[in-house]
Formats: sequence, structure tokens, C-alpha cells
Amino acid sequence: MKILEKIKSKLKSLFLKKAKFSDLRKSKKVYLYAGDVPAMKEYSEYIGLSLTQWNGNHIKHDVLKKYPIKDNSIDRYQSEDVFEHINYEQLTGVINEIYRTLKEGGLFRLSLPDYNCDILYERSQKNENGNIVFDFFGGGDYIDGKVINGGHVWFPTYILSKSY
Repeated sequence: MKILEKIKSKLKSLFLKKAKFSDLRKSKKVYLYAGDVPAMKEYSEYIGLSLTQWNGNHIKHDVLKKYPIKDNSIDRYQSEDVFEHINYEQLTGVINEIYRTLKEGGLFRLSLPDYNCDILYERSQKNENGNIVFDFFGGGDYIDGKVINGGHVWFPTYILSKSY
């Protein structure tokens, strides 16, 4: 019977309760995830900052906007395959906001695709100079020379990311 109650409780928290930034103040550890949190046990402690979901595991929030939380209040911030969807010119503001909210000694984990990888480079559409302009597998559409509808808007490489 206890197992059934635990399952019911978890389902309620996922589908009925909606996470809010104010809930984070009550948590001993605050782990944020840019985007939709993967449904894997390794991520069970993370709250996603999602453009589309708002439930017990996600706060509906655009990471381009300020977080309504105090400075030095996040223990971990993780982003996997999200920042290449953000215009390169906007990244400084996004990273500064993460830095503002991250506790001293906190962890910021950033994962980006590396377009120096031959597979990523070869699968991508290039302009006449050989520069990548669109990755079909990165989502979105390429219309009139622009990436729209959420695709990769820049194409990071290890060297470019390291210099940033």
C-alpha cells in the first residue's frame, strides 16, 4: 500500500502541482536545468526552466529573461543542447544571470554540440563559403537565409566556446 501511495504522490506532484520560483526558497539544494528535464533518475533533483512545460518538475520560464530569485541562491545550473538555440549576441546576458544566481562554489555545467565534429559539419547546410548556416537535426526551419522556429542559430565549436 505504501508503494501505491508514493506513486500517487509523485503523479500528483508531476501533473497537479506547478513549480514556481518561490518554491526554490524552501529547498536546501537548488538545481536548475535549462529546458525540459530529461525523464531520467540522474535529473530527478532538477527543476527545468521550460518554454512549454509547467508542472511539478518545470517552471515555465524563458532563460533569456531574469530569474526572480536572489543572488547566490542556486547550487547547480545545467544546460545541455540549449544555448546553441539562443542568439550568440544574447549569451552574455544569459550567462551573467546564471553567474548572478549561482552560489559561491556552485556548479554551472554547459554542454554544446561541437561543429568541428565531422558528422555535425557534414550533415549541415553550408553557404558558398563553406560556413554552416543550418543543421537539419537541430530543429527549426531555414527560410530566406534565417533559422526560425527554434533551430540552432549558431554553430559552436570547442575552440569558439573555450574562447568565449
